[in-house]
Amino acid sequence: MSSYLFIFINSFKSSILLSLYHESAWFAALQFGGYNMPLATFCAITGSSSGIALNFALGRYLGSKRDDWYSMDEAIYLRLKKYIGYSVPLLLLPFPDLPLAGQFFALYTVMLGLLGVRVRTFIVLALAGRVIYYGYYLLGITLF
Repeated sequence: MSSYLFIFINSFKSSILLSLYHESAWFAALQFGGYNMPLATFCAITGSSSGIALNFALGRYLGSKRDDWYSMDEAIYLRLKKYIGYSVPLLLLPFPDLPLAGQFFALYTVMLGLLGVRVRTFIVLALAGRVIYYGYYLLGITLF
């Protein structure tokens, strides 16, 4: 059971903001076998989604402190908020797997929270994106 906890923690740490970790535990379990892959995949999806949700929550918190801690021109804020709605489906793409895009993806999830994307929309798309991401690898499809 400790191996599955390690997969959860590794997936969580690899998806938080400014993480230097790469998600290696789930891929090692997939490559070497001997694991209950549905359970390992559930742990990886849960860990990665939790890290992404933590980034989003940080953005929501920073968004609530917008007038207290920092100022942002209202016109710029409204313009960003208008266009961020069109980019929310990017949560379905496997950006965390790309070497540099993973950090931008974490920053992107913080910005989604900062700009007030609906929580339900974020959770559904982020969770679906993680399921799609791990599903590709389980089916043997190499993305990059």
